[in-house]
Amino acid sequence: MASGQSVDPVEPAGGPEGGGSFGALDAGIDELLPDAACAAAESEGKLVPVNLVFVFDRSGSMSDFGKWEPVVRSMKAFFADARSSDMSASLTYFPKSSDLYCGSTECCSIDSYAEPSVALTPLPNGTLFAASLDGVVPGGGTPTVPAMRAAIRQARGIAQAPAHRGESVAIVLVTDGMPNDNCDPQRSSVELTAAEVQDANNGEASPIKTYVVGIESPYHAGALDDLHHVARRGGTGQATMVMPSDAEGTAKAFADALDAIRTRTISCRLLIPPPPEGKVFDRRKLNVTVSDGIGVHNLAYDEKCQSEAGWHYDDIAAPSSIELCSPSCNEVRGGRGMKLAVQFGCDTRIAVH
Repeated sequence: MASGQSVDPVEPAGGPEGGGSFGALDAGIDELLPDAACAAAESEGKLVPVNLVFVFDRSGSMSDFGKWEPVVRSMKAFFADARSSDMSASLTYFPKSSDLYCGSTECCSIDSYAEPSVALTPLPNGTLFAASLDGVVPGGGTPTVPAMRAAIRQARGIAQAPAHRGESVAIVLVTDGMPNDNCDPQRSSVELTAAEVQDANNGEASPIKTYVVGIESPYHAGALDDLHHVARRGGTGQATMVMPSDAEGTAKAFADALDAIRTRTISCRLLIPPPPEGKVFDRRKLNVTVSDGIGVHNLAYDEKCQSEAGWHYDDIAAPSSIELCSPSCNEVRGGRGMKLAVQFGCDTRIAVH
């Protein structure tokens, strides 16, 4: 931010150029030099975890055109990838039975999908998800509505759990066709699914977005528009469609789709930790540092994220969390051994442009 613009709520009496630790950090990340005039106390800072509820279509058509194996392979790789750190995931398959037209109590019941095949598990995990996926065989129809209703219930339970306070929760639907079942023949399964995900996304306390990855199939004409409709109502714009080709091409396209979701859901936010003993939170006297095993570096406060690296409050009037600017977030997430710390007690360093 420019000097004198929107800095008053976090700026000490001297202003950004009035001494103390201001004025020296117009580059964003800078080597942190000890400030003899102030001794800060710090708490560990952690990026807010992301929880993904996967709903995976195992209907019979998923075995067509050789797409099952490469899709499963890319799913395994996503769950095992170190880039999925600070994430947790669960995995639910549908349909519950291999009855092509569903209609059965087991297939259509929300309770049948209440317990995920893999419970919420921190990532990366290269064994638990792989073992589960290896035990699944495609078969049956596409009862998306009960599976998604159960996923939304599960996602809301995660969001409301004290252990996951403040964490992000989203649903990832992976399917090769439009919702198609005999569970409620009088109503459109597409519209029912869209209405459910819209309701979840509109939750005031903890909105839950739905991402959709569609594996295209010539059997499901119109599926593209249907899945885009579900994604739009779920708050994510449009579905990502994968066109099956050879095994390697399908695996890469599906992996790219999951990478895009990881990038969109990745957290660059950390909750303001409790101050160390003897310190209190003062929004004008808080700083964020990053250590890389070699040195300690300072991130400057930058409300508009105009510097190479920085941070800002979620709400400058009543802050509850710290948002890292994209370059800072990429730096922290991309480096091995990078550690965040929140310092209390010294004037907030402001980026000057």
